[in-house]
Amino acid sequence: SFHVTGVQTCALPIFRNLLEKGYRAHISSDLKDGAPLFKVHIEEFSDKKDARKLAEKLTAKENLSSFVTTISIN
Repeated sequence: SFHVTGVQTCALPIFRNLLEKGYRAHISSDLKDGAPLFKVHIEEFSDKKDARKLAEKLTAKENLSSFVTTISIN
């Protein structure tokens, strides 16, 4: 999973913009130090190398700071 973090007012426009550009994006919410945190997740990859390529592309093309995470499915 690849995601960008921020407050909801920041996450929604990023989410909509990425959807309009054809990315498979979704938003999840969490709490960090008691404050809401919204994450824009983009795509799912079986290979971390492919996820990093997309993260680099989004940094260069979309000017988004990003990082790659690994999730476990039980």
